[in-house]
Amino acid sequence: DALLDPGLMKQESVKLLGIRSAMCVPLTHLDNVLGLIYLDTSSDSERFTQDDLDIITALGNHAAIAINQAQLNDRIRQQEAFRRKMERYHSPAVIDRILQGPENALDVHEADVTVLFADITDFTVFCEKHSPAVVRNMLNEYFGEMTEVIFKHEGTLDKYIADEILAVFGVPFAHGDDAERALLTALEMQEALERLNSRRPPEMRFRVKIGINTGHVLVGDIGCMRRMDYTVLGDPVNTAKRIQTSAQPNQILVGSSTYEQISPDKFRLLPRNCLLYTSPSPRDL
Repeated sequence: DALLDPGLMKQESVKLLGIRSAMCVPLTHLDNVLGLIYLDTSSDSERFTQDDLDIITALGNHAAIAINQAQLNDRIRQQEAFRRKMERYHSPAVIDRILQGPENALDVHEADVTVLFADITDFTVFCEKHSPAVVRNMLNEYFGEMTEVIFKHEGTLDKYIADEILAVFGVPFAHGDDAERALLTALEMQEALERLNSRRPPEMRFRVKIGINTGHVLVGDIGCMRRMDYTVLGDPVNTAKRIQTSAQPNQILVGSSTYEQISPDKFRLLPRNCLLYTSPSPRDL
């Protein structure tokens, strides 16, 4: 009888509620306490017994297993949703590293990155000559090929802007050679475009201008509650866009900050205008 228990004499809630008997059992799973079950009664004739305690303990064990499974399912659903979101930006290998890393890996922070812009030449004219369905199919095929190249070098696909691609190297993980990864990506994008064009009639072929720049930016999930995007902000991004605009069709223009990080053993560049050019040897540039 709780009302007569010396240990509960000073508990005002016991007196106010007229509690005569109470039980409390933990919900435990693998030594983790997930919660508690608490029962009490004010009936003097239906006080809890040891059998009642055994039953509620067994129920608590089953409930703990169910709760743990539900929490596990929630985490799996959250990871699947997160993976689907990240697949827009990162390769599967990078996503695995993000999931295994700290939870704040995608929080807004500052980082040194290399930015790549690729833009289709005379895209407006191309759209005027072809139906929307043809343009859509062409872009889907083009974006698919280019994205695979970006992911191959563990770059981040920031976004598609109409016919333009913005890719970033150095986030969410720096590699130490991100400027060179961006250049290799640009070269392989050109090669992939040549293969695409070779399968198309002359009127369906197009050329691309690429600009690359390196610098310190703000990176992370940026937006509002209704729409968040993983992106980069800063003057190096704007400069990369201006460099790309200055390029000629089928050219890759490189900013001076990127040029300084390129190994002369791997690439040869024209210092005067920082133009990266191809030669007969695939990597003799």
